[in-house]
Amino acid sequence: MKLYLQYTGELISKNNWHTIAKNRKQIILTGKYRKFKKDLELIFRSQAKKQAFTGPVRIDLIINIKSNKDAQNIEMPVFDALEKAGIIDNDKNIFYHTCFKQVKQKGEQEFVKLAIEEFK
Repeated sequence: MKLYLQYTGELISKNNWHTIAKNRKQIILTGKYRKFKKDLELIFRSQAKKQAFTGPVRIDLIINIKSNKDAQNIEMPVFDALEKAGIIDNDKNIFYHTCFKQVKQKGEQEFVKLAIEEFK
């Protein structure tokens, strides 16, 4: 079984996900990042229609972003959202993944497309 998911909208990079508290002992997630992760979770859950994977998985990603953004920093919130949505049982079970960065053209929206399947 292969599951295809897509999120279209602004992709928040890991580099923009937190601020440091004044006491420098606490990391605070930004509201923008929390909303992004929640949006990913809700959209992925609705697209998955209760399909879920337990055990090792392979994930192939296509990330369409501005050239100055790092595609690897988008992976973490995507993988966390997949786990939170119940699509994968644990992100430690991502045994293999590929990531293709596509540079967003003027007028295009950012997006991430995923294909998930059992890893054999």
